Amino acid sequence: MPLLLAGLLLEATEPELNANAVVGLIESLLGGPPEAAKCTPVELGPERRTQPAAKTDGPFEPFGFRWQDKEVQFERATLRFRRVETLWNQKANAPHASRDATKVMAEIWPDDDTADDKLKNLVAKVRAAFEAAGLAVRVVMGGGKVWLKPLSG
Repeated sequence: MPLLLAGLLLEATEPELNANAVVGLIESLLGGPPEAAKCTPVELGPERRTQPAAKTDGPFEPFGFRWQDKEVQFERATLRFRRVETLWNQKANAPHASRDATKVMAEIWPDDDTADDKLKNLVAKVRAAFEAAGLAVRVVMGGGKVWLKPLSG
């Protein structure tokens, strides 16, 4: 009931009412601070602290690609990002074994007679971007297929 009253008071008051005044109002209605406010904070040891989630390989938003902790950003070249995205198997979190080049072209440039030349150009640009960023993976095209090929180390 006191919280309902505090809510009604909030709606009826001026917009200048700040958070400290609201907390004070609630404490006065409850007869003091809530039990949670009386707790003493405890410092967790290093073994109890959570580690940030590991960054996984593959495409990530917005317009990035990561491979073995190295990243390339395609924010100014979204077609290149889409190209890489078509070669990545999201369910397996790994590159597709290979993709039919005509299907990849249809995904990027539907109904475009010049898609073959565009795909070859795009493959070269993505390959150059990967090399410039130091990623140990390349885009390969041959035999009507296109795929991401990890480089051995």
